[in-house]
Parts: sequence; C-alpha cells; structure tokens
Amino acid sequence: MSTMIDFSMSDRTIWRYQLVVYILAVGVVLSIVIVVTAGIVVAKPALNGRRFSVETECTTRNRTKKQQLESCHCGRQCWGEFKCYVITVTYVVHINLTAHRTLTSMLHRDDVVIDKYYSKCSAFSCYKDIERNDGIVETFVRKYGNITGRFPCFYDPEKPYQVVANKHDNMKELLVAVLIPMSLFVVTAIAYGVILHQLFQYRQKVKDSNKNKVFLELDDINKQQISVNRSNDDDGGEFFDT
Repeated sequence: MSTMIDFSMSDRTIWRYQLVVYILAVGVVLSIVIVVTAGIVVAKPALNGRRFSVETECTTRNRTKKQQLESCHCGRQCWGEFKCYVITVTYVVHINLTAHRTLTSMLHRDDVVIDKYYSKCSAFSCYKDIERNDGIVETFVRKYGNITGRFPCFYDPEKPYQVVANKHDNMKELLVAVLIPMSLFVVTAIAYGVILHQLFQYRQKVKDSNKNKVFLELDDINKQQISVNRSNDDDGGEFFDT
C-alpha cells in the first residue's frame, strides 16, 4: 500500500505537466512566428541584396524631379507623401573577362526600393511627416544626384539594367535572423517533446497504480470473505458439538 500514488497528488501533478505542455506549445508557435517574421524582415532583404553582387562605378548623367508628390502607405490608417526624383547613371557591365559594355539606367537607392511599387523613383521615404520624407529623399539626392558625380554602385549580373547605390547583404544580420529563431524553435520543440513524454509516462504510472489498487482491494475483499466464511464454519461446528 505504501507504493500507491495519492489521487489528489497525481491530479495536481498531471495538471502541472499539462500546464507546462501548453506553455511550451505556445512557445513553439511563437518561435515559428518569429522565424517567419525574421525571414521576411531581415533574411529576405539580405538574400535579395546579394543579387547585386557585382560592384562597379556609376556616373550621374541626369536628375529630374517629378512635379507631383508620390503617395505611399505607411501603416494602418497612415498615408504619406514624398518627392520623386529620377537619377540616371551610366556604368560599366562586365560581360566576361575581356568584354564589357556601358549601360545607362535609373539608379535606385537599394534593392528594397527596386522591388517596391514605387520603384519609378530613385529613392523614397514613407512616413506621415512629409518634411521628414523630404529630408531623407533630399539627402540621397545630394549624395548621388550631382551631375558627373562618381560613386560605387552595384548591379545584378542576371539583370544588369538594375543598379543600386546600396545593398543589403549583411551576413551577420542574416545569421542572427536565422540562427537565433531556429535555435529557439529547436530548444522549445525538444522541451515540449520531453515534457509530453514525461506526462504520458506519469499517466501510465497512475493508471498502473490504480489497477494495482483495485486488485489489492479485491484481494482484501476476498480475504475478508474467506475470514467470514471460516468464522461461520467455526460457529457451526461448535453448535453441532453442543
């Protein structure tokens, strides 16, 4: 009887196991969300920026400003406007080790701009504060929009007509964005599996203990019945001798 599991204690233990399992399950879901979010926010731009792998020198040939402001969506119930400049540059594209050609194309701030719907502008800034947008765009134009100005730039060898002034290829950011969320997911998933396995084992232990308790109770009942029968037999024998 000393090896039996107390029912109230087993119920509390199972409840604690289940609580930990639920918490870890939420942790697994959150880690998946973090992995996806990090992939979209950091990893995707970093991988996308690696398309612009060839560095060359750009020379600014023309700069035009559109009369109308460009509109952009900056969040929930948020719309902004910014000045749209088109900066045209020339640069050398290497076809092979010996051959090259000069291209004239529109310069974009980076690979993020070139993939957006407002890629018709060389730079953009999308905040509700128009003055803030103007300051960011004007800073880019002053740096890269000076006629005959020269500066390093990058183009996509698969699409050489796409050229950017900056690229997102920070491998440190990429590794952090991938390794930390994935490590969190792996650790949480392993902990979830271990606790879930322990919960199943404990439930099985309680189940086996309950079976043993039933068998012991039945055995006690049988022993009591045998004892009663023997007592009745003894009483019957004494009555017969009398």
